[in-house]
Amino acid sequence: MNLGNSDKWAKWIHEDRFAKNDEFAQRLTNVATRIRDQILVAASIQLEDHVLDVATGNGLLGLGALKYLNKNGRVYLTDISLENLKSCAKTIQELQEESRVSLHQIDCEELDEGEGDSIDVILSRGILPYLVDKEKYFLDCYNILRSGGRLSGHEPLNSFVLKNKPKYNLYGFDLSLIKKVADKIIQKNIEVQGNLRDLMLDYTEHSLFSNLINVGFSSVQINLQSSYSHLTIFPDVQSVLKYVPNPNAWSLERIAETVLSNEEKDTLVKHIKGLLANGQVRKYNASIFYAAYKK
Repeated sequence: MNLGNSDKWAKWIHEDRFAKNDEFAQRLTNVATRIRDQILVAASIQLEDHVLDVATGNGLLGLGALKYLNKNGRVYLTDISLENLKSCAKTIQELQEESRVSLHQIDCEELDEGEGDSIDVILSRGILPYLVDKEKYFLDCYNILRSGGRLSGHEPLNSFVLKNKPKYNLYGFDLSLIKKVADKIIQKNIEVQGNLRDLMLDYTEHSLFSNLINVGFSSVQINLQSSYSHLTIFPDVQSVLKYVPNPNAWSLERIAETVLSNEEKDTLVKHIKGLLANGQVRKYNASIFYAAYKK
């Protein structure tokens, strides 16, 4: 991660992923809230724990931990993006939780540069796709956890999805009938993300399980969740076009503007509209919840 490019994280957290669509934003938030609740339950947070939220984004995960803590418990929100932390500061002030929550600008790839052996619980969600060395991250977590500390998180399994879904399935929409258009979109998407795309695909449930054991955790639990569904989270075609799947990616609309002719753009929009209207969605998804304990 590059601190000089940290604004891209804030832009994605607060704007790009929501596709300028309030209904879509609420649907994504509902999903994130359900994931957060599962992470918190698995963390077994105690009343006076010190809880670290890594790459907090909008603070949803870390601030959610407050309900498990008494007045002596503490939450530390960390993020590489100063803009994300400023947004969290406003939320903390609104909640009147300044005494229990503090903010720290930290790159999660340099997590172990602070004081070690000082945290009871570490929480995170959706950060592994952006880390070069996954095992080092887990080692850093292990080192800053106290004896009896817990690590709890959730991550997408992009490698699992890519292995199982058809080549021309994009966000659950089958583009095989417009292969010429789809090939241009796929190629540009790979080009835009470059080597960063490889980071999103270089881990599996098996490698994460091994990573957690290798760094020293005495107890590790892995819960793989995979699904195939005819349901979609997108309320309309514009949300599909404007959605940005991650901070390093472009929206489908931006890609189309760059590589497709006007006729091809019309073909793409008409095709997705038809699939949405007829409920012809084939969505593949996979993610992993993990929890680890330090003896």
